[in-house]
Amino acid sequence: MSDGPDEAPTTRAALRGRWVGRFLFHVIWRGRVVDGQKAPSGPVLLASNHSGFLDGPLVFGLAPRPSHFLVKAEMFQGFLGRVLHWAGQIPIDRSGSDRRALQARARGAEAR
Repeated sequence: MSDGPDEAPTTRAALRGRWVGRFLFHVIWRGRVVDGQKAPSGPVLLASNHSGFLDGPLVFGLAPRPSHFLVKAEMFQGFLGRVLHWAGQIPIDRSGSDRRALQARARGAEAR
């Protein structure tokens, strides 16, 4: 198991999760990326206004580099919760201001 809920996510965890997203996209759905070279280099904020449960894993898997996403805390239960932690994702409480999630993300950025 990787990072705990209060720890900064690791690049290694993000690489593991990225592999899953790429597998789903390329092998299961046989998708293709269009204009992937247009992704900016350096720090970037990816925002996804998704309509289904697959959008997040696909954006995560196709990001041009290892990434960490803020995921609603309700998803971090049971098997899926363990997978999300394993993949270096960050739980966020959407009922109010969740400084812990933002601080965990900031610690991850400082570690690089």
